[in-house]
Amino acid sequence: MSQEQSQPFHIERAVSSDYSVICRLITEEHAMHVTARPDIFQPCGTLLTKEEYEAMQKDDTYFLYMARTSGGETAGLCFAKLKRLRFCLVQKVQN
Repeated sequence: MSQEQSQPFHIERAVSSDYSVICRLITEEHAMHVTARPDIFQPCGTLLTKEEYEAMQKDDTYFLYMARTSGGETAGLCFAKLKRLRFCLVQKVQN
């Protein structure tokens, strides 16, 4: 079995051309949230503009990754933003 066949998917950084796929996925996800929790989530228009997406890609505090199948299909995505805390409450742990 080749390495590609043993890996059902791989993770890679999202690129500009992933915008339309990402929009489709987050729209589907938001629709599920609206259906499951209409008390919290409401239908809305565009969830992520092209300009916002491009700004996220240029900002080194954002991490945008795609999971792809060995056939190149999108299997999922992950967005994360690194934030610095202005303060940190630390409690000493005594042994």
